[in-house]
Amino acid sequence: MEVWQGQFEYDKADYGFDTVVKFELHVKFENGSLEGITTDPEFAELSDLLVMVKGFVEGDHISFVKSYPLYYESDENGKSSINESKKGHDVVYDGYFDPTVNKWTGHWEILTDEIKVDVELYEQHYVGGIWELELPFDSLNNFENVS
Repeated sequence: MEVWQGQFEYDKADYGFDTVVKFELHVKFENGSLEGITTDPEFAELSDLLVMVKGFVEGDHISFVKSYPLYYESDENGKSSINESKKGHDVVYDGYFDPTVNKWTGHWEILTDEIKVDVELYEQHYVGGIWELELPFDSLNNFENVS
């Protein structure tokens, strides 16, 4: 497994604060696909359950999903807690490689609410923020067409 280090930031417009949280991806990377677990101090303080991650890299594009086993949320003061009345949630990360800083950067989002408008139409609400991800030098050598 490789360890990739990154950080995400809460969007102040969505959350009322803009805290930066470090995270690590412990992934197996093969043929453009990545799979493994992710760790961050916010969730680790609340639970010792594993957070799964799956995604892909295609050229300079990266996309991955963190799947939390429990729903956790942050209040307006940035305090995180588990909400046992809701099932775990996915966080979708999407971004591109920036050769000027040698990192992937992008946006993350969580679907927070889905309202059925009619038989075929749903209204969806998301919150999110920005993120960046650094890779060890050896990992960068594994990516074709990145730069």
